[in-house]
Amino acid sequence: MEISDSVYANTEIFKSFDSRTRVDQNSKNIPGDELSDKGVVNERDQLKTSNTNLIAQRDQIKSEKNRLQRWVEKSCSQDWKEFNSTLYYVSSGVRTWSDSQQDCRERGAHLVIINSREEQEFINGLRKNVWIGLTDSKTEGTWKWVDGTTLTTEYWQSGQPSNGGITDEKDPDTGEDCAENAIFQYWRNGKSEDCADCQRGWNDAHCSSERKWVCETEASP
Repeated sequence: MEISDSVYANTEIFKSFDSRTRVDQNSKNIPGDELSDKGVVNERDQLKTSNTNLIAQRDQIKSEKNRLQRWVEKSCSQDWKEFNSTLYYVSSGVRTWSDSQQDCRERGAHLVIINSREEQEFINGLRKNVWIGLTDSKTEGTWKWVDGTTLTTEYWQSGQPSNGGITDEKDPDTGEDCAENAIFQYWRNGKSEDCADCQRGWNDAHCSSERKWVCETEASP
C-alpha cells in the first residue's frame, strides 16, 4: 500500500472512531462504557499520530522527487558542464551580481565558490569575464563567499582587490564590492584578442555592473 493510500485509509478510520466516540458518549449509563471510551480515544490518537507521520513522509518523498528531477534535468542539459563531481552553469546573457545570484538560486545552485587551483583553472578556461560568489558588501575588506564562509584561498589579479581606488567608502554604491573572474585581453584594431600571457584571476567590480555568471551545484543526486 502506498503512503497516499495509507493516509486515506487512516482518515476513513478516524471518521469511524469519531462516530463510535459520539455513540459511546450518549450511552454513559451502561457499565464499562467509560473504559471503552478511553480505549477508543487512545486508538484514535494513535492513528492521528500515525497519519501525521505518513503525511510528513509523503511530503518528504515529494520534495526528494522534485530535487532528483531537477538534478536529472541539469545533468542532461547542455547548459551545464561537469568538472570534478560538480555541475556548472555558464550564462549566455549578462546581469548584476545580485541578479546573477538570484538566477543561480532559482536553478537550485549558487554563484561559483572556488576552492582549489584546479577549479580556478577550470573557470579561467571559460575565457569569459564572469561573476563569482564572492563579496565584501557587508564589511569592506572582509571577503566572504555566498555560503557565508570566509575567503581563505585567493586568486586575485595583481593589484586587486583595489575597491576602485576608494579608501574612504561612505557611499556603498561607489566601491567595488563584488568579485569577478576576469581575463584582461589585448586590444588590437578596436577588438579584443585572447593571449597566452593575459592576466586571469579575480577582480573586484561594482556590483551593479553587468557580467556573465557561473552557477555551481553538486553533480551527485
